[in-house]
Amino acid sequence: METILESNNRDVMNLPTKQMMEAVHNIGIVRVEVVIKIDSRRDKHLKIKEKLDSIKNKQVRIFLEHQSECFSELEHVQFL
Repeated sequence: METILESNNRDVMNLPTKQMMEAVHNIGIVRVEVVIKIDSRRDKHLKIKEKLDSIKNKQVRIFLEHQSECFSELEHVQFL
């Protein structure tokens, strides 16, 4: 499971991490493993919505390319 948080202040990111861990401990789980991935860029200033839009556009492009390949293969098929 993954949760994406976005902030210009890294200190702000520590609070939700602590709260998530405490919530799991409070229901009786004695061990919690948290993996944190920080993606910090100074060459581009993209927000999460822009990143998701880019991914969706790539997925649509790949889908359309695949559909085009499938239809071109159908040109050689004879239907009875």
